[in-house]
Amino acid sequence: MSASTRALWLAVIVILGLLVGAAAGVITWINNRNPYAGIIAAGGGFAGTVALLIAMAAFLAAGT
Repeated sequence: MSASTRALWLAVIVILGLLVGAAAGVITWINNRNPYAGIIAAGGGFAGTVALLIAMAAFLAAGT
């Protein structure tokens, strides 16, 4: 995997993390009407998604 390919994959991973984090934050905020709970849920969703996708990318890249 070249450096430019890694940068593109990282951009895709971050965008997907932002989408999941935003969805988690909005759903939590709608359910609780508490913006702080929404922020915590969004951060957790973003961090979890990015960590999982980076781990998957590293696992898949290790075989090459």
